[in-house]
Amino acid sequence: MRTPLSKPTTGIWRQAVEYIIKVGARSSTAGLGGGLQMDYVWVGFGGILGALSRYYLGNAFALWFGLVFPYGTMFINITGSMLLGLIQVLAMERFLFSPRFRLFSGVGFCGAYTTFSTFTKETLNLLQAHHPGPALLYCAGSVICCLLGSWLGIVAGRLLFTHRTVPGRNLDASS
Repeated sequence: MRTPLSKPTTGIWRQAVEYIIKVGARSSTAGLGGGLQMDYVWVGFGGILGALSRYYLGNAFALWFGLVFPYGTMFINITGSMLLGLIQVLAMERFLFSPRFRLFSGVGFCGAYTTFSTFTKETLNLLQAHHPGPALLYCAGSVICCLLGSWLGIVAGRLLFTHRTVPGRNLDASS
C-alpha cells in the first residue's frame, strides 16, 4: 500500500524541504542567528494561511459580484495593506509581537494574502477587454485605497496601544 509520502512527486518536495532546513541550519551555525530553520516554518505556515484566505475570499467575491470587475483582489489588497500596517506598528513600535510572529503574520500571511501580480494581470485583462475606465478606476483606486488602508492600520495600531512599557527593557513604547 502506498502512502501519500511515497508518491514520486513527494520525494522532490521532501528533498526541497530538507535542503531548506539544511541551509537554514548551516546559516544559523555561521552566526546568522539560532533557529533560522524555524523562521522558514513560521513564514511557510503564515503563507499557507494567507494563500488559502486569498483563494477563498477571491472565490466568494466572484460568486457575490461576478467576474466583470476584480472586487475580490481589490478588497484583499486593501485589507492586507491595512493588516500589515497594524502588524508593523504593534510589532515595531509597541513591542507586542515577537520577531517570529512578525515573520508569520507580516512576511508569511500578508505576503501570500496580498497579490500585486494578480492586480496587474486583472488590470491588463480590463484593458484588453476594451474597458479603459474600469481599468483606470481599478488601478488608481487600488493604489490609493491600499495606501489609505496601510495608513489606517498604522493609526489604529498607535491608537489601540498608546502607551506600553516593555517589561525588563526599560523601554517606553509610546515614545
